[in-house]
Amino acid sequence: MSGGHFRHIQSELKIEATTLMEDIRLNKQKYPDDVLEWLKYTHYIMEVTVTLMDEADWLYSGNISEKSFKEGTQKCRKDLLTHTH
Repeated sequence: MSGGHFRHIQSELKIEATTLMEDIRLNKQKYPDDVLEWLKYTHYIMEVTVTLMDEADWLYSGNISEKSFKEGTQKCRKDLLTHTH
């Protein structure tokens, strides 16, 4: 899908989310477990943000229908509401 409405910023956010997860995995800063859990939650929110940006991008670009957009965003909302870490 072409997209481009957000100048592909979500691709950069995806890279940063991947970097954050690697930092969490290595834990070079030696953060305690409770801080690591919140960093993991931050990573999760970054991933959801990328997904939502993709959905809106594809809608604006005409790559998906309004129905598909609503289904995609509703799935993200459900995942957010039921997410536990």
